[in-house]
Parts: sequence; C-alpha cells; structure tokens
Amino acid sequence: MAKSKKPLASDVDWPACQLMLVIEPGPGARERLQAALQQATVSAVLIRPKPGDQLGAGEVKPLVDLAQDQGAAAILFENVELTKTLRADGVHIPAGLDVRTQVAAARAVLGPEASIGVDAGASRHAAMEAGEAGAEYVAFGITQMSEDAHAERDALIAWWGEIFEVPCVALDLQTADEVETADHDGADFAGLVIRLDQSVDDVMQLVGDADMRLLRGDDAGTLSK
Repeated sequence: MAKSKKPLASDVDWPACQLMLVIEPGPGARERLQAALQQATVSAVLIRPKPGDQLGAGEVKPLVDLAQDQGAAAILFENVELTKTLRADGVHIPAGLDVRTQVAAARAVLGPEASIGVDAGASRHAAMEAGEAGAEYVAFGITQMSEDAHAERDALIAWWGEIFEVPCVALDLQTADEVETADHDGADFAGLVIRLDQSVDDVMQLVGDADMRLLRGDDAGTLSK
C-alpha cells in the first residue's frame, strides 16, 4: 500500500527517506546544529535531553529558532507545554508511556497542525497504537549499542514499512552507514544523532555523508513509496 507521507517541514523535493537530526541542548549545540543544517536539507530536528534530564526553555529556544529559520520542523522531546510556549512544530512522546492517552493530551494542547510522534521502542503493539491514535510518525530506536539491538530496530522498520501508511522514523542512528541501512529498510525519516562530543568539522562530515547516501539511494531507486 502506498504511503501518503506528510513532510515534517515545508514541502520541497524530498528524497524518499528524509533526514532528521537528533541533538541534545548543551555547550556548542547551536554551533553543531548550524553546521549540520548547512550540509544537508533537513526535514526535522528532534531536541531531546540527556537521559534523566529535562528540557529548559533557555537552552532549547535557540535550537528551535535555528531549525525553523532553516526550514526544518523543531520537535521537542516529551514536553508538551514547552512545545506550545516556544511555538515548536511538534512533540516526541517517549517509549513506555500510555500511547493513546499521551497522543490525545498532546493534540488537545497543540492542536491539529502539530506533528506528534511516538517512540515505540521495540514494541509492535505500541507502534500500532500510535498509528491508530493519529500520530504523525512512529519511531523505532535502541536503548543499547549492540548488534542485536540494531538488528531488531532494522527489522521493525522493514516490518512497518511493508504494512502501514503512517511514516516511520529510524532513531538513534550514529553513522552514515546506519542512515543508508535505514533508507534501504524503508524508513521515511533517518534520525541521525549529533553528539555534544563531536567537533563542528566532524558534524559537517557526518551529515554531508549521510545526506549524500540518501540522495544516492533515491537516485538508484532503492525505495518506491
């Protein structure tokens, strides 16, 4: 069944798999994000805190403004009220929460135009609930850096892409090779992580390489959605 994919950002000539950047607020985050946005056409920027931390308006607003100024949707991790306050484009509901309740609550606050995404973790049930609840995207990520975790995420992406119409995000991608794999598996969005320990030059090289892989995959016809 063909997908009817709604881009998270303004509608341009997107490749079959769009690039989403994932970044933590912190020292140098704005500079890294600016460098990344100069290297590729980015559909969305997911701003999420370190595990156990909360997003703060002061550190998040510059990232939201920068993303939106460059035509990318700014998506905030979990915090619906901050999303509304900063006029970000949407919210990302983390794994392990009551999907239907969280999507409905976020929609009530943010309205029908907001992009509400759900991280299904490794749960097929949560992913299907997210789709039924009206989420704009379903994400599959990993919680540990192991071959088994990577294989499970890749298999979930391929499964989802074969059956469902709701767009899928491959989260926690660390390398251009992983971005290429996500594209090949049928992801609609490749969630590439920009780490705080990366230099600006490293970020530029990583994002440029990932963007090239996506464009090359699109030209080669690896996906037909």
